[in-house]
Amino acid sequence: MSLASLAMVASPILLVSGNDSFAHALEKQLRGQGHVMEWAKSVYEGLLKLREQTTSLVLIDRSERTRGDLHGDLVDAIRKASILLVSIQPPGLPCRDDECLEDLIAGSDAVICTESYREMAARIRALLRRQQLDKTSQSHYEVGPIRMNMDRHEVTLDGRLIDLTLKEFQILHRLMEAPDRVYSRQELLNRVWGVGFALEEHTLDVHVYSLRQKLEPNPSKPTYIQTIRGVGYKLQGKKND
Repeated sequence: MSLASLAMVASPILLVSGNDSFAHALEKQLRGQGHVMEWAKSVYEGLLKLREQTTSLVLIDRSERTRGDLHGDLVDAIRKASILLVSIQPPGLPCRDDECLEDLIAGSDAVICTESYREMAARIRALLRRQQLDKTSQSHYEVGPIRMNMDRHEVTLDGRLIDLTLKEFQILHRLMEAPDRVYSRQELLNRVWGVGFALEEHTLDVHVYSLRQKLEPNPSKPTYIQTIRGVGYKLQGKKND
């Protein structure tokens, strides 16, 4: 097994769920793939575990999520630590598109809804693989006034630190790798979420909209992240004086 594979398999995972049978079934499937899963039975317990130990991915049981301040504290802690946040739906419960979109807008980097625990584990593994590949890429990027430091997981605009979610960071990373290159929506979905994830292109549009709100002087007339009608997006490189 390669060093990259070992690092990926060793990545700890934190599940926040009050559903015992779901937690045990998912843990069994993940353990079979070499992962270690920590389990918090409440949002409060999840916040404590997150403060006490390191993890690369947090799974939140979306069927029992808490929409109060405590849930917000957990999400904020996840974002500050640059940890992958995934909403996950236990099998046997309906998964509505509008609720999935709500989760993504609220800060989840992905939503997993499937009747198969094996598929759940495979999708989690794909997310961790993508995360590991991101860590081995170039460490610094600069396009116009936008700078990205991969080692510190920071983005600055004219020297001002910009607070991005993990998925916003990953999308911007892909765009900054090749300024002025046009990426189709599907290509960006594949590069950020991984091939095989059944995600609507609107999911990407939601994250790009949020990126523009944080980066653009006038988000309604973007200067940096350009929409190429009928194709996708590109990051505008340095303009000629």
